Amino acid sequence: MAGLLMTVGVVGSTAAFGRMAIWLPLVAISLPALVASTVISTVRAGLACWAALRLQRSRDHPIRPAANHSVTIVIPAYNEETGIAAAIRSALTSTHSVEVVVIDDGSTDKTAAIAAGFKGVRVIRQGNQGKARALNTALATVRTDLVVMMDADAVLEPTAVASLVHRFTDPTIGAVSGHIDVAGGGLLGAWQRLDYALFNLERCMFDRLGGMPTVPGVIGAFRSNALDDVGGVPEHTVAEDTDLTMTLQKNGWRIAHETTARARTEVPFTHRDLVNQRHRWAYGILQALWRHRSLDGKDMDASRRLSHVGVPFEIAVHIAAPLMVPFVDVALLTGLFTGNHGILFLYLTVQALQLACFLVASRTDIHRARLWAALPILQVIFSHVTAFVVLKAMITALAGLPVSWDQVQRRAY
Repeated sequence: MAGLLMTVGVVGSTAAFGRMAIWLPLVAISLPALVASTVISTVRAGLACWAALRLQRSRDHPIRPAANHSVTIVIPAYNEETGIAAAIRSALTSTHSVEVVVIDDGSTDKTAAIAAGFKGVRVIRQGNQGKARALNTALATVRTDLVVMMDADAVLEPTAVASLVHRFTDPTIGAVSGHIDVAGGGLLGAWQRLDYALFNLERCMFDRLGGMPTVPGVIGAFRSNALDDVGGVPEHTVAEDTDLTMTLQKNGWRIAHETTARARTEVPFTHRDLVNQRHRWAYGILQALWRHRSLDGKDMDASRRLSHVGVPFEIAVHIAAPLMVPFVDVALLTGLFTGNHGILFLYLTVQALQLACFLVASRTDIHRARLWAALPILQVIFSHVTAFVVLKAMITALAGLPVSWDQVQRRAY
């Protein structure tokens, strides 16, 4: 069906622009991009609905007692005086017994002093060397069975650690990702709330299918011997969480997601910070995908799941689909100028499927119906923002330019 519609679109468009050869290259690129976007959006929407059902079923079960594992919570921090106190308090109020380590990565504000003011919290200071190296500095001092890594702008629910720990009763699991909620208002906050909800659904999907690309830095638990097995947190990319997750799987460890282990994170509230953050994410994902382009590993089953599920999904949904957005717009113009109903139908299908993903995410994870009316506007605006940051990341990577661990403006909880 899609192939037939594309053929009709090409014929109709070529006839209409027969005397305007300048349009032909754009049409030739935009129509395949529109068909590809339709396929990707269909697959993503279907998987989102399936993941939503799994998420709803998991909520019908009470939180189970945690296994008897010792846990250290590691909090890397760089100039986080605004939110570090809330992060530490949430860690200390965990229902599961924990040790707390804050690694101050050369902060120039009061981050280290605030952390040192909490009884029972171990503070390690080092010069500014980046998040991955900060984590490794802290890990060198950890002697517990499990390590929970959390961002300095995150707040854990009291039962979050216990929920994470329970999953390690399965000895094949090397890491467990938590479920992320968003703190932030306004248009930027609304879109990011929807975006994170969709990320949560994707991790529910990977929990079942395998091949999870990322255990997010906001909240994730790791088996200490699994970290030792891979030599700690990789320091080769700015997406150390993605790099580490892929490395663990290539070494035979399974990755899980726990929907009841919840943490709230603060998101950027300025356009500049949002673009910088998403640019770093996209750049880091490209780095990690390149580093793991060879999918040979100690465990071929885990490597196959990564190569057949996680990597294709990451490339298609988070790299290719955003890059197609401008070409999809060109296809829309082609359809409008030529009156080609097949092109218009495909374009509306793509938009409807993408909106359906956000609707499912908002219904299952956010429960704020007032956001639904804003969904079309958010989709139109931020799909182009995402396209921009992915394109910028690709240009940055090809040019060999450095990307650092940026400091984002914070608001106190």
